[in-house]
Amino acid sequence: MSASAIEMINDIYYTLNDDNHTAYVTYRKAGKVGNVIYGSRSIYKGDVVIPSEISVNNQTYKVTAIEEQAFSNAELTSLTIPSTIDSLASTAFSWCKSFEKLIINDLKAWCEIKGQSYNNPIRYAQYLYLGDEILTNINIPDGTTHLGDYSFYQYENLESVHIPSSLTTIGFSAFEGCTKLNEIIIPQSVEVINKYAFSDCNSLKTLHIDSDSILGKEETGSSYLNSSLLYIFGNNIVECYIGTNVKKIKAGAFYNFKQLAIVSMGDNVECIGNSAFMNCSNLASIYISKSMKTIGFSAFHGCI
Repeated sequence: MSASAIEMINDIYYTLNDDNHTAYVTYRKAGKVGNVIYGSRSIYKGDVVIPSEISVNNQTYKVTAIEEQAFSNAELTSLTIPSTIDSLASTAFSWCKSFEKLIINDLKAWCEIKGQSYNNPIRYAQYLYLGDEILTNINIPDGTTHLGDYSFYQYENLESVHIPSSLTTIGFSAFEGCTKLNEIIIPQSVEVINKYAFSDCNSLKTLHIDSDSILGKEETGSSYLNSSLLYIFGNNIVECYIGTNVKKIKAGAFYNFKQLAIVSMGDNVECIGNSAFMNCSNLASIYISKSMKTIGFSAFHGCI
């Protein structure tokens, strides 16, 4: 990359990439202006609006990333992030102070953004806005194929989310700590849900799942006890409704779901794997598929 000196435009610092004319939001680096020596630190305060592009010496640069520590310890009131941002550095918002609004203008772009970490700005914002609208009920747009890691991490005001039939992947800790989320529907299209995607969602009591890939696919080389959906959904699920696209419930799928009380299977489930519901000690009601052919060893061991 051919990078020029850092430029400040409208109180925002940028690193410029002259090869592809892109700009990355950064912070004030150490240096000297006249007789004044400055240390490296974020100086952002109040309402900050990141533009989608900037102009430097008659050259237009597209703003595509937020660099390491750019908003570290920043004292924001609101932050507006354009849809052109496709990458957030893992420490971009470390130790950022709590602020009122995170504003985006393209929900699909936000869902697919790369590089998010537990320092995701949503963690520090009280509310997420799509333009002028507060997002407490989120409809992920049709055409979205993957939900990035930490996309809505610890967004405590999220009450519901709709997952479209185009989505194939849900990232690591995508909804972890969304404490008001009480129900989730996983459609057939979802092939991968990474660990802790719905961990610490303390109100999440009802799970609808219609993905044979999630429920039926055995994990090669992994103990079935370690492939329990517990690592994805946590231990608060009370009711689980399994859809008609599911043919198999893999070994250990619901191992140790201590709160699980009600299970209803679609009529195409043919196999329940070994220890699939082992130690579901609160299980009180289960509807077994009419197509059932095989129930594995210890499938219901430790249940009432």
